[in-house]
Amino acid sequence: MLTIGARIVYPAVMPGIQGEFGFEYSTVGLLVGAVWGAYGLMQFPGGLLADVRTDRLAILVGMGTTMLGLALILVGNSFLLLVIATIVLGAGTGILGPSRVIVLANEIPEAKATAVSISQAAGTLGNAFFPVIAGLIMGVFGWRAGLGFLLPLSLVVTVGLWAIVPHRTGNSKPQSITKTMGSAARALTGRTAVLGTLVMLGVMLVYQSLTGFLPTYLTDVVGVSPQRATVLFGMFFAAGFVMNLAAGVLGDRLDPGQTVGIFALLSIPGLLVVLTANTTLGLVGGILLSSALMGCFPPGLTYLASVFPQTVQGTGFGVVRTVYIGGGALGPVGVGAIADVYSLWTGFVGLVVVLGCIIVLVALLPPLSAVSSTDNSPQDKRSSPMD
Repeated sequence: MLTIGARIVYPAVMPGIQGEFGFEYSTVGLLVGAVWGAYGLMQFPGGLLADVRTDRLAILVGMGTTMLGLALILVGNSFLLLVIATIVLGAGTGILGPSRVIVLANEIPEAKATAVSISQAAGTLGNAFFPVIAGLIMGVFGWRAGLGFLLPLSLVVTVGLWAIVPHRTGNSKPQSITKTMGSAARALTGRTAVLGTLVMLGVMLVYQSLTGFLPTYLTDVVGVSPQRATVLFGMFFAAGFVMNLAAGVLGDRLDPGQTVGIFALLSIPGLLVVLTANTTLGLVGGILLSSALMGCFPPGLTYLASVFPQTVQGTGFGVVRTVYIGGGALGPVGVGAIADVYSLWTGFVGLVVVLGCIIVLVALLPPLSAVSSTDNSPQDKRSSPMD
């Protein structure tokens, strides 16, 4: 909740920062992009740190770096320091990204997808509530307080993580970077890892495109007022909270990979309704159903975190997250280009096509139980999850 909330609160207090430093909208875009860019790029180093040391260390380093970024933003009195602090903030949240999922999946194996779904749902709550809280505080005490309230909360959480997060039981001995990189490269080129990465890349392409353009689509294409569009947009995330939890439970009862396909399939009729609805009730129904897309994340993350041997679990999963988070940024670029040449409606139709491709790819994914069975094979000790 805190690390995702920090990335959302930062743009929420940006008007106050902009007023103090006096930069233009293009600079605002660059600063927000720097947060997410650093977040995506640091997934791989964060995962590598977890493999050559421990998940616990990666999580604590990530939280410490996040707090450092927040502190630098609060005390910074120059634009250069603001830029540096912005990158540090994004990097901190990225360092702990892979280990956050891996620890939950490894420590609660009987309900790993549910555990990850609760974590994802907490992030959705951070998206929903922290910007509102920040706005209220900023209106009374200024933008520094509007962002600064996250710092003491982060300190409390870091102490709690230090106390309860275990060292990884399957990989307690430090490994060399060279050995880890070589083993990770072999695991990443496997069919399951490649297919799983393509699935999550497709999900992220649709998610970033849909959330990036949905308010604009509702106002420019459907003709909804901006105020009503923001309410409908909020409904998407509120329903997504429920979808996150439901997907986690279903992923543990069925198979995480196949659950991704189920929720991607559910989101298709939702998007089609949004594309054709001409009433408020129809739009509400379509948006609520299209939020099933958010249900793809908990089982998808669980699947990918579990397909790598534990000796390279952090590195492999970190590379995958860097690829699909960074690659997902191409989605809004593509939809925007299609909208300029044809129409935004056509761009949204393209998202439906991508969802169809996701379903096809999911059908090719082997069940997670079969992957785990292969990993436990004695033919290659490096592939054992308990190595």
